[in-house]
Amino acid sequence: MDFEEIQNLISRSNAYVIAPAGHGKTEMLADIVSACEKKVLVLTHTNAGVDAIKHRFRKKGIPLKKANVGTIAGFCQRWCYSYPNTANFDVSLSRIRESKEFYRQLYSGAKAIFEKAWAGKVISESYAAIIVDEYQDCIIEQHRIFLTLNSYLPVWVLGDPLQGIFDWGDNNLVDWEKLPWTEVKIKTYPWRWKNTNPILGSYLGKVREEILPILKHHAVTVRLKPNDSYLKMVDPSLCTKSELLREWSKYNSVLYIADFERSQLAFCQQMGGIFQADEKQDCTALYDFASRLTVVMVPSFYFMY
Repeated sequence: MDFEEIQNLISRSNAYVIAPAGHGKTEMLADIVSACEKKVLVLTHTNAGVDAIKHRFRKKGIPLKKANVGTIAGFCQRWCYSYPNTANFDVSLSRIRESKEFYRQLYSGAKAIFEKAWAGKVISESYAAIIVDEYQDCIIEQHRIFLTLNSYLPVWVLGDPLQGIFDWGDNNLVDWEKLPWTEVKIKTYPWRWKNTNPILGSYLGKVREEILPILKHHAVTVRLKPNDSYLKMVDPSLCTKSELLREWSKYNSVLYIADFERSQLAFCQQMGGIFQADEKQDCTALYDFASRLTVVMVPSFYFMY
C-alpha cells in the first residue's frame, strides 16, 4: 500500500481491503500499524497467523508495543473468563470435549460484554483501532462482535472472499457482499511469485478475476490455456533417469505426480533418492468439492508423462 492508500484507510471509521493470496496482505497490515500513532489491536484466526504477523513486525522494525496481536478466540476468552456472569459463560466447559457449546457461548458472551458501555470505554481507551486479518474466515458470530466493537472505535479488515476455509459444520462465513463497511481499493501485485515465476503470478490473477462472479452465485466457465514456461509435454521414450535429470537440472525444484502410490514409490526408488516420496494425504472435503466440478478437456492441453 502506498501512503495515500494507507491514509485513505485509517481516516475511515470502518473499511475492508480485498487482496488475493500472495499479494502482500501481511505487509499491508504492518504498514497500517506503522502509520497509526497509537496502539492498535490486531486479530487473526490462528496462532500461526499471529506468529507470521509478529515476524513481519520484527522484519520491518515495528515495535510490538504498537500493537496487541492475538487470535479472535483468545481475545474473546480473556473477556469471558474475566466476566462470566455478564457473558453468561460457563467456565467449566471444555474447549476440546464440548467445543461446539464452548464456542457458541464464547462468541455470544463476548458480544454481550462488548454491548456494555463500560466494556466499550475500556476497549476505546486501550486501542486506537482494531485490525482483523483473514476476514474471509470470520463466521457470522465473530462478525457480529466486530460490528458491536465498531460502535466504539474504527475497525479495518483485510482478506479475500475466495479463500474462506472455515465454513464446515454449522459455521456460516461472513458474506462480503453484505458487509456494511466501505471498501478501500488498492493496487496489488503478486509478490509471492516475483522472483520465481512472475508469469504464473500474473496468470493466476487473471484466472481469479474470471472466477469472482461465483461469489454472487453465478455460473463460471474458466478456459485454461497452457503455457510452455510452466507446462511441457515430454515424450515417454525420453523418461529415462539420465534424460529426466538433464531436463530437470534447469529448475530449482521439481514435483513429480503419479496416478498411483506404487508408481510414485517406484519412481523415487529408480531416481536413487533424489526425490522424496510424500505419504498419501486424505482430504475428503477437497475430493467431494472437486467431484462436483464439471471439467471440459480440450485438445490444446499438454501433459507430462
